Amino acid sequence: CWSPGGREMLKRKLKAIYHRIFTAFETSRVTHPSLPAEGVAPTPTTVSAEMAIELRRVEHEAQLELFSVRSYGFQAVCVQTPYDFNLAELVKKYTTSVPILMHNLEPQRAAMILAEKGHHTSMLCLLTDVGALMQGHLTGAWIPTASPNALE
Repeated sequence: CWSPGGREMLKRKLKAIYHRIFTAFETSRVTHPSLPAEGVAPTPTTVSAEMAIELRRVEHEAQLELFSVRSYGFQAVCVQTPYDFNLAELVKKYTTSVPILMHNLEPQRAAMILAEKGHHTSMLCLLTDVGALMQGHLTGAWIPTASPNALE
């Protein structure tokens, strides 16, 4: 499945991308980001279902490793629960500096609920281009808004 060192190389690249995103959120004073289950990297259609799950797992590991050393000013991070693996089990393996709130809402809906509650939130959109990801470009966007009871 993985070339030698490929998993760790992907995780390093994802950590660098997420660090940029989270730093931008911090600069914008986001306190409750809403993250999609899929992460920022599009899953190639040419990989097996098992590999697609593993790619999403690596994305979440990258996020959790960052949150283990820095909160980025977040009061909580709201993550849509993946349908194909148990994110709660993965989260338990990390001691994070910010609470990770899992939910089954669309990230847009979670961000709207958080904003309605007065939290400073944003929603991370997905990257649309594998080539852009491999080159380290951010082609996704976020929507800063002002914060859900279910997510607090």
